[in-house]
Amino acid sequence: KWDFAWMSTDGLFQIWEGKKVDGIWYIYKTFMINDQEVLSRQAFIPENDRTVIRTSEHSSDNGKTWR
Repeated sequence: KWDFAWMSTDGLFQIWEGKKVDGIWYIYKTFMINDQEVLSRQAFIPENDRTVIRTSEHSSDNGKTWR
């Protein structure tokens, strides 16, 4: 298990949980939006030696489907 820590210049911070899914490392965090839990995930996927693809998705059904 690993975690990702994000901090803004004005001191706000978030801790994201990291886990590997189908060979890709994702970071996950749950947010409350309009009184509903939304699971967010992001990944930085290597495409070649010079390029990575960043993905950002969210799920309102606890990760069963992603948008």
